[in-house]
Amino acid sequence: MSTYAVGALALCVIGGGVLWYVQSRDTTTVVPSPTAIAPGDRPWIEVVTDSGMLTDTTGATSTLQTGDEVSAGDSIKTNATGVVLVHFADGSFAQLDPNSSVTITQADYDQSSGAANVDLSLSTGTLWSKVLDLVGISSSWKVETSNAVATVRGTSFGTVVTSGETKVLGIEHTVAVTPLQPATHQPLATSTETDVTPNAQVTISDRQIPSLASGKARLLATAASAAITTSATYKKFNNRAAQFDTIRDSLTAKLGNGAEFRKEFREAQVANFKNQILERRTATYTQHKQELDDRVNVNQPPTTNPKTQPVLPSTPASTSVVSSTDTPSTTIHPVSLVVTSDQDLSAGTTDGDTVAFHATLIFSDNSKKDVTATVKWNVINNVGIFATPGTFQAQLSSNAAELGVVPGAVYATFTGSDGKELNAASTEFNVHAFVPPQTTTNG
Repeated sequence: MSTYAVGALALCVIGGGVLWYVQSRDTTTVVPSPTAIAPGDRPWIEVVTDSGMLTDTTGATSTLQTGDEVSAGDSIKTNATGVVLVHFADGSFAQLDPNSSVTITQADYDQSSGAANVDLSLSTGTLWSKVLDLVGISSSWKVETSNAVATVRGTSFGTVVTSGETKVLGIEHTVAVTPLQPATHQPLATSTETDVTPNAQVTISDRQIPSLASGKARLLATAASAAITTSATYKKFNNRAAQFDTIRDSLTAKLGNGAEFRKEFREAQVANFKNQILERRTATYTQHKQELDDRVNVNQPPTTNPKTQPVLPSTPASTSVVSSTDTPSTTIHPVSLVVTSDQDLSAGTTDGDTVAFHATLIFSDNSKKDVTATVKWNVINNVGIFATPGTFQAQLSSNAAELGVVPGAVYATFTGSDGKELNAASTEFNVHAFVPPQTTTNG
């Protein structure tokens, strides 16, 4: 077997500073198959201070936590103290400052070519972008506002939106800025791009648009605003950008600027947060499991009269039984639901594997009925899917697979003719990332 060692970077957070260091490791790890815009290449969140709210394409809202994945169409909004980083699949990132709101319009990444297309729409507040040099002419990174769009090929810059006014600040290399008609969101017919260089800025306000459109005024760059460049969040962004550059330069020196560099760079960006993400997913599983337990246990049948309680059968491994909330009756009726699996899951299962689960109703006379095909199957912690009723397929996103192992469980819900529900969950099990077998080569 031929293997080779490359430098991997680990991020250590010490107080307000961050130290990056390089350590050798074997590279025979999971390499995602080269699929364009594959699941798992979604942007993911790092909460720096406080938090932010996510609104997805259905309008549902949730509080963001480190390790959460987001998708095109999702909107992120921070409160008065919230600072959130959005990491993208190629290793680039954007920092959203307090009292800011951004929508991820596009976030595509092709693992086979390294091409990335990111389009962010900033409606209010401040967004800082740190972009890895983009691959190929098809790649792009844009930040749009109501009256401007900033486009880069690989640089760092800031965008600030307040009450119909857009400021674009250059930090590294050049940013191309184009004014837009607020009503149509289209470039002005008479306007050309304006380049913004480091330590400069352009300001575009709605009231300037008619003059710019008629050619009576030109969009000129001025010195960057000291109020912005001395802010705490600007310094926070610059610190993180410097760490970004350290990783990039170290890996470029070792690996060049090809596919292996981009793979290692992406993994280095995630390395320090693996434990945080795993803790987050474990906590989410525990919370969801507790919510399920509370849901079915809130009105448990009384236990004062043993004669009215069903005698439940012993359950095999990988089984959890939750009792019915129905009122005991002399009529034969369902009293509990049992979930079992065809295999012992104490050692977990592996990404891509299929596990058969069964749901069985237990009646008050101890008779049983298989209801696998009629119950609603659900997965706790997004560790897989049900391809068909009872057929669970372990499925981790690429980001989750990088953690190595993620805890989860499944549960079934049976709804009776009277509308009452019975719920049962499997025991917790781990889903392990799939590691391709190593191949032996001669020489």
